[in-house]
Amino acid sequence: MLATPWNSRGGCPSPEARERGTEVAQSLRVTVRITVVKDRRGRLIHVVGRLSEEEIEELEQTIGDDLTSTRLELSELRSADAAALTLLRRLQLQGVELHGLSPHLAWRIDVDSQ
Repeated sequence: MLATPWNSRGGCPSPEARERGTEVAQSLRVTVRITVVKDRRGRLIHVVGRLSEEEIEELEQTIGDDLTSTRLELSELRSADAAALTLLRRLQLQGVELHGLSPHLAWRIDVDSQ
């Protein structure tokens, strides 16, 4: 996963940086992009694209051990395979807030946990 350059205040990437990141991702056939924004509530981790078993280790490393101050923004998560759904379910049970999850993926997480 390639890091996206942040603006001088440490906030979200500039539009130019996001465009460069998109070009690199397309050329490397990257299926998911994971970015971290720190705010007063902790860390907001954006997950964009398709999350599969191949990428879950990177997401776990990004999250680390501090689950209580971590939130996942999943509004641009397009799909998740069985391993990714298992990870999201476990994180949710451990107290990680899942924001913006599509109704279908939310249903899959709930149904598969029963």
